[in-house]
Amino acid sequence: WAALGLALVLIPITLTVQLGNPEGYGPLLKNVALLGALIEMAVTGAGLWSFDQLLSTRARRRAAAVAALLALGFLRPPAALASARPTPEEKPQRVLVLVQKPPQLKVVLETEEALLAGHGLRATAAEIVVCGPAAKSLVAGDALEPLLLQAHAKGVRIVACGLTLRQLKLDPKRLSPAVEVVPNGLVEAFQRQAEGWLSVEL
Repeated sequence: WAALGLALVLIPITLTVQLGNPEGYGPLLKNVALLGALIEMAVTGAGLWSFDQLLSTRARRRAAAVAALLALGFLRPPAALASARPTPEEKPQRVLVLVQKPPQLKVVLETEEALLAGHGLRATAAEIVVCGPAAKSLVAGDALEPLLLQAHAKGVRIVACGLTLRQLKLDPKRLSPAVEVVPNGLVEAFQRQAEGWLSVEL
């Protein structure tokens, strides 16, 4: 009777809420499966799941065996969990710095080794995206060019925002050979963030 009562409650819910649900057929099929189980139980009875069976000695032993199997299947030793979970030291990072002012650009270039190796980051890639007034320091012959070339030689990708270059009327041909140009520096930064890069804006 309990199963039949639950089925009678579930039928209007399925027809009014789940039928035609824009989220898909998953909730609808779930309710259909529940209805089938409830109707089967209402017709044939609870069987092994009835209280009479659960109170019997054989059923208690069976329940204990099922519980033991579930415990073995779902419980894992803490050591196994710890070994399976990646630690911060084991996970390499990729780092992006968005720079807009010349003083900050100099500081970032002077610490390019830390971007790639130091302070626990274990970065496998580093990128400096330059927008705003800092783009003027990317010109060949600028005082920062030795730092640009040094960072580029160590694997740091230095990117200039093409939109900023147009606003500042800087010809890309005047830039240091260590610098690449992308159409939009902000879009570049957003793309890297979407790829899971660590990012900071200066």
